Amino acid sequence: LSDLIDQFCQKTGVERLPEYEAFSHANLREAHSLLFGRKEVPAYNIKNAGFLLTIGADVIETFVNPVGFAREIKHAKENNNLKWIHVEPHASLTGFQAHQRHTLLPGSEPYLLLYLIDYVVANNLTSNPLPTSVKNALPKATVKQVAEKTGLDVGTLTELAQTFGKSLAHNPLVIVGGVSTAHQNGLETAVLGALLQWLTGMIGEMVDFAHSLNLDTVGTLLDVKQLSERLEKDQIGVMFVSKTDPLSTLPGAVGFSENFGKATFRVAITDMITETAEQCDLILPLSNAFESWGDVSPRKGLLNILQPVIEVLYDTRSEGDILLNLTELSEGKQPQTLYQDWLRNKWKTAIGEANLESVIAKGFHEVSQPSARIRLKAGNASNVLREAKFDGPFDGTVLLAVPSVRTYDGRSNALPLTHEVPDPLTTVSYGSWVSLSKEQAEALNLSEKGLVHKHRDVVELKTNGSSMNLPVMVQPGLHNGVMTIHRDQVNPAFLNMDARTGEVLAYVTGISVSPTGLQKPLAIVSGGFDQENRNIIPKEHDEKEVHHNFRGDETLYPDHVHPEVRWALGVDLENCIGCSACVAACYIENNIPCTGEEEHLKGREMSWIRVQPYYDEHDNMDILLMMCQQCDAAPCENVCPVFATYHNNEGLNVMVYNRCVGTRYCHNNCPYKVRRFNYFDWTNEGYWQGAMTRMANPEIWVRPKGVMEKCTFCFQRIRKAKDFAKDQGRKVADGEIVPACAQTCPTEAIVFGNILDENSRIYQFAQSDRKFRVLEVLGTRPAVHYLRKEDKA
Repeated sequence: LSDLIDQFCQKTGVERLPEYEAFSHANLREAHSLLFGRKEVPAYNIKNAGFLLTIGADVIETFVNPVGFAREIKHAKENNNLKWIHVEPHASLTGFQAHQRHTLLPGSEPYLLLYLIDYVVANNLTSNPLPTSVKNALPKATVKQVAEKTGLDVGTLTELAQTFGKSLAHNPLVIVGGVSTAHQNGLETAVLGALLQWLTGMIGEMVDFAHSLNLDTVGTLLDVKQLSERLEKDQIGVMFVSKTDPLSTLPGAVGFSENFGKATFRVAITDMITETAEQCDLILPLSNAFESWGDVSPRKGLLNILQPVIEVLYDTRSEGDILLNLTELSEGKQPQTLYQDWLRNKWKTAIGEANLESVIAKGFHEVSQPSARIRLKAGNASNVLREAKFDGPFDGTVLLAVPSVRTYDGRSNALPLTHEVPDPLTTVSYGSWVSLSKEQAEALNLSEKGLVHKHRDVVELKTNGSSMNLPVMVQPGLHNGVMTIHRDQVNPAFLNMDARTGEVLAYVTGISVSPTGLQKPLAIVSGGFDQENRNIIPKEHDEKEVHHNFRGDETLYPDHVHPEVRWALGVDLENCIGCSACVAACYIENNIPCTGEEEHLKGREMSWIRVQPYYDEHDNMDILLMMCQQCDAAPCENVCPVFATYHNNEGLNVMVYNRCVGTRYCHNNCPYKVRRFNYFDWTNEGYWQGAMTRMANPEIWVRPKGVMEKCTFCFQRIRKAKDFAKDQGRKVADGEIVPACAQTCPTEAIVFGNILDENSRIYQFAQSDRKFRVLEVLGTRPAVHYLRKEDKA
């Protein structure tokens, strides 16, 4: 497509501008350009690491390739005994999942990196020599000064440096990025991070420039600012805006929104109505990815091929077809070339005609890349370090505008499911909010009215003549004076950019916070963030205590008989990262409706799985993935007056929806709170009508109003696998049935199978010393087995 855009521009005289990305990694790319002559974001080979230090980079949320990184972290834990330390100025899902988490003062990252560089140089732990000019240009700071600047005590700094030094023999990897390179010292942070990687020999195998991110055509905010200035001078005629929404994401300091309307004619090429598209004179509607041929190259040496899975539903075209047709029209020809044919010709040239069909079937084509020869440009490095101001950490209150694991920069806001699935740190689904520390909330006299109370105090945020009114969530783990907000929820007028590199400054300083005296309801899905001494996720000593005392095995009911099969599911909490992909997959697989904000505020969400965070008194977080536990002694079964829910001979707590009369006794009696009542007939309400009917899974029923529903371990998949095996005259093989949640989990933290089969993965899973079952003491005999996290170092 990039080649076609070039061709279109050459033949029509249209000027092609650099591509716009809200998060363009401008400071990282500039740092690598200055030090190594490579304006790139390299590949980070976490899977080979024995030690990982991440500074600001939220590697399992939004940084570069979080799905790939999550898988690699799991691989490194299992194969390399990975030790992972995360340092950040705020509170993130990534930080809570690391083995150790340290919180430093916002903007002080350069001092931490200077300290680590000084440590490895002073102790002769470098793999590459530090040039004298660079050494002389490095600012000097004692450990006490670094402690004062970062807010980390001397003991913590010393331990961190010593741990890092010892790790140099075990494939260490440092990744610096995210919020830590998005402030006034962000370029210096990126430069020092790259210098530390160079000194310790990480550049090459662990920090791989041969397979860098494909950002060759991506610009920075400097390019957008230049465009804004040309617009202001009435120098732009027709402007095409393709598949991007700058008006909703650009900082106010760029001035683009004021000048956008000065283009003579504005054309949006888009598959969704965005804020930018609404301001255009013409919209060319795109076919979506399920209807289109295409290819993408996420990194050097990798070509992914996209194929349509459905026919085009409406009178839309792919961007490639639009550009080809416009080109032919501009040449006085009738449009006749199809993008699909144009693509195949390109692929034949790149891949070879003989291999084309096999590559299309496989879905990707990989070409080996030559090793990148990286040399340090000592002159550039010393110049950067001499000119660096190394401003101190921010004083007063700081607001961090961070990308969202659900909507990133807001580009997914049009999808209802991204709001229906709650934020994993706060369990807020719909709405906007600002997170702050408990100390700051107390200082502002903000009342929480209990963690489960949906009404939250509203505060007014003011800076540079702009303001926002937002409800407050108290976020454990935040520094006093540090607030966070998702990027798509912040007023663009609050944001600025680094004039040196074009990096968006995620830090909003000089901000005032004051209570308004108002309250606003927030759709908080969680019933509470404290385990309340219930040992829901028991620690090792807690589990031993439970085994020693009452376990709840006593029962008045006869045991169930499972002749050959007892389906069970396992969740490894060491590998579960709380990303909520399983929740989204469950919605799609099981035709669960998105009920909307109003119903969420009433507690009427319909999700069959929830990601539940629990915080302790030390601001540590544990995550529990909760779905129907398919209990052997299920409290829901014996209270159903019409036998709508019962225990089948394979151990499943199944639902006969035609019997259910909606008494909701089962919900009242369930200690896990995993059943949902259907208050509406979503077909009659319009949800499963029109285009949405094409989203419905035909292998499972859309439930009517007035019935209870819940997780069934994807019973439709169990039945399909059994039918397939029966046709072949055999039994279902272990691993042949994969529920939707397990299929989509990036870290393979979910295991499913027959626990009566001693050779099955789930049986082996349940034999682990880390195994526990939630609220097992109640005697429910759950079929979901969890593995607690490994003890943190």
